[in-house]
Amino acid sequence: MTKHNLPESERDRSFVVTNPVGKTRSFDKLMDLAQWAAANALGKPESEWLMNGRDVE
Repeated sequence: MTKHNLPESERDRSFVVTNPVGKTRSFDKLMDLAQWAAANALGKPESEWLMNGRDVE
């Protein structure tokens, strides 16, 4: 899903994810979501990528 050759319509749509405890976060671009997910997976709380997206109430 993060392949660089995705059609632009797929890369530029918005994405919403919900974590296991029910918190929802929205991302404007696939790259923002991919960076945020990588930062979470690596467990680096100082990563600037954790600022990608926004919390959804």
